Amino acid sequence: MKYIYTCMLGISFCAAMLLAPVREALIQGEPARAAFSQPDLLEPPKVRDDADKNDMPEVPKPQKEQEKQPEEPAETEPVSREHFFDDALFIGDSRTVGLFEYADMGTADVFADSGMSLYKVMEVRLSMGDQGDKSLQEVLEGRQYSRIYLMLGINELGYNQENTAEKYRELVQYLEQIQPGARIILETNMHVSKKRSESDPIYNNANIDAFNDRIREIASEESLTCIDINERFDDGEGNLAEEYTADDAHLMGKYYAEWADWIYENR
Repeated sequence: MKYIYTCMLGISFCAAMLLAPVREALIQGEPARAAFSQPDLLEPPKVRDDADKNDMPEVPKPQKEQEKQPEEPAETEPVSREHFFDDALFIGDSRTVGLFEYADMGTADVFADSGMSLYKVMEVRLSMGDQGDKSLQEVLEGRQYSRIYLMLGINELGYNQENTAEKYRELVQYLEQIQPGARIILETNMHVSKKRSESDPIYNNANIDAFNDRIREIASEESLTCIDINERFDDGEGNLAEEYTADDAHLMGKYYAEWADWIYENR
């Protein structure tokens, strides 16, 4: 027994001597397998679960609800009617031409012509005053507008409405693409008088309303503003009121200023 006890003490002593370096390494924090401590270069480095917390940036504590100070919106001076249209572009047909001939539109630009249609708006060149003749693309590339007003569709009532609506949508998306900083405002087409509507199989208010509904759908799908000038000049039965027109299709000159004022008031 004494011999066995002496051997066991010897083995214990040898084991202690062999494990001493391992114990010392654990105490000193020596990393194991240092050659594999670098992250794989093919993968973004990941934070290890056992990473030293002192090396990580401190996460700021969320503020208490009562400590948050809401930012006050900056007060902006409303633009006067006199200068409201200065950085606007109007695209349209003969009715938009009349708007610029009889109403004060400041320094707004107009790309409009009698008989203008969605099928040729990208092809024609129109006089832009001192700027000379330009295409719509050149107009849009030459100046940043804050608002673009679009009123087209009545001259296309004799065409397939599906095709016309698709052309309208393409134009709207083009305007959004080339003028991303502008607010695009779609204008429904103005009605004709009851007399004209009842006598014309094409240019009547039923067809105008049908295409205006398409314009509203496009405005909704594209998250755009849509305004309806018929609210101002209708007779209450869905027709252009007789007192505002001399030819059953266009406003008399003195009423275009009221149209411009209505746009400003419904901005």
